[in-house]
Amino acid sequence: MMNNNEILEGKFPLAYIKSLPAQQLADVAQRMRSAMVESLLESGGHFSSNLGTIELTLALHYVFNSPRDKFLFDVGHQCYAHKIITGRGEAFASIRQFGGLSGFTRPQESEHDILSSGHASVSLSVAAGMVAGQALEMRKQERVLAIIGDAGLSGGIAFEALNHIGAMGLPVIVILNDNQMSIAPGCGALHEHLAILEDRNFFTTLGFEYWGDYDGHDCALMVDLFTKAKAVQRPLLIHLKTQKGKGYPAAEIDPIAYHGITGKGQAKASAPSYTQIFSEALVGLAQKHEDVVAITAAMPSGTGVDKLEKLMPQRCYDVGIAEQHAVAFASGLALAGKRVVVALYATFLQRAVDQVIHDVVMQRLPMIITLDRAGVVAGDGESHQGVYDIALLQSLPNLIFLAPASGEELKLMLSWASEQSTLVVIRYAKAEIPDAQLKIPLEPLVLGVGVFWHRVEDAAILLVSLGSLAIEVERAIEYLGERNIAVDHCHARFIKPLNVEYWQSLLAKYSLVVTLEEAVVDGGWGVQLASLMSMAQERPRFLHLGVESSLLPHGSRDDLLRFCQLDGTSIAQRVASYYQYLDDKSSADVV
Repeated sequence: MMNNNEILEGKFPLAYIKSLPAQQLADVAQRMRSAMVESLLESGGHFSSNLGTIELTLALHYVFNSPRDKFLFDVGHQCYAHKIITGRGEAFASIRQFGGLSGFTRPQESEHDILSSGHASVSLSVAAGMVAGQALEMRKQERVLAIIGDAGLSGGIAFEALNHIGAMGLPVIVILNDNQMSIAPGCGALHEHLAILEDRNFFTTLGFEYWGDYDGHDCALMVDLFTKAKAVQRPLLIHLKTQKGKGYPAAEIDPIAYHGITGKGQAKASAPSYTQIFSEALVGLAQKHEDVVAITAAMPSGTGVDKLEKLMPQRCYDVGIAEQHAVAFASGLALAGKRVVVALYATFLQRAVDQVIHDVVMQRLPMIITLDRAGVVAGDGESHQGVYDIALLQSLPNLIFLAPASGEELKLMLSWASEQSTLVVIRYAKAEIPDAQLKIPLEPLVLGVGVFWHRVEDAAILLVSLGSLAIEVERAIEYLGERNIAVDHCHARFIKPLNVEYWQSLLAKYSLVVTLEEAVVDGGWGVQLASLMSMAQERPRFLHLGVESSLLPHGSRDDLLRFCQLDGTSIAQRVASYYQYLDDKSSADVV
């Protein structure tokens, strides 16, 4: 029998595993778990969720024939065993690292990965479409399986898909991986229902055949179930109970802490993060105002709401993986007179844009939405980058949009936002805040006006930054100073509104204005700022720096900033190069 290292070295491929007696799969699972633990403790990655799906994944591959049969993992971060089984074990140590394996399923990586799945609850809809698109005679030969967690099943789109699959009678096989958790403990009536489910009414009423619940760590049992499932030609849901963190005692006890881990060789945080600062400021705000309430969508620890949740649970609402509901629910709380703070990841706000427009902006409601992980996001790759929010939101009316560049400024903005009578959105990066290393000015907020961080006499270049990129700009200034290129640096603070008189007067003083944002350039804030000067008689040249390839790879924050040429050195080089180009062009025009 194979040893742990040989599992990752690929010496025992899928064909060999499928040739084993089903009774030996339990031993393979244990060895794979040991190899996975050893590797992830070194390299880091999604930990507890993957330890809970090893037997399930082995049994699926043992019975079905991927890639002919299609596996849709929901969410894709539970796919590590799938990656090892399908020939990527030798590269497993590179997972979530720049240039390495993705932490999610990724079709560009393997024909066995059908869908890039970084956002929850979508697998059932995609599976339904794939089956509906099959010729009838192919539905028995190419089975489509959605492997969805109980938390993913709580998302609204999953209910929509269940309703549609049942109505059409599509032979989708749904594997419900019920571990009673998302990143945080499960919540909501569905979670409670699954915990005590003794009849089949919930799913059978929707037109599904229901099998369960069963032990999701019993390989032989699942092989038998899946073999029988191949013959079922109607909607089928197989309910499996699994344990997050299975086989690693510390992760079994605290699967939240072990949801994702950093490797031994990775640097530990040396400064507080924006999330930590927000968490403390939210508690302070709630202590000051009895009407403050907070909402999160299955991310209490990731957004920092967990600290308030522990101290004042009656003033926190975790709505599960349901961002649309979170924002609409928040509008109801605002109508009831509450000061509402909705804490989301920037990438997940994309799901709730309609609610922001229809249920908040159109109703002219006061509310705070904080967008954590706005900008480049380490580790998780293209699905989790928070680079679209500015382009999506800045055109909306009845909205103030802020971007802090320090911990103290985030506190100031949150307090200021709580006193406004309109929607205020605050975006900040998944990053440390080295306030101690920088002398950061903290001035009162003036609507639509920025603040200078660096100013010299007779500078011809103005660097205008947003949020966390201000620190990279300060690093760039050192490089430019060494080359005798004088620049000023204004941190804009406000994405929206822009004080037109202030900005037109300021920008007109410079020959070159460089805008810098940790977001997509097309439709971004820099383009909006430049438009203010379209009718001015004296117009500077503009250079817009931001994210030009919005489908970013996975890697560390420093890797991604370098990839986007938004690190201090790259910013300085691009500014110096463009300024030299303009100077050469001007000289040529004179000649």
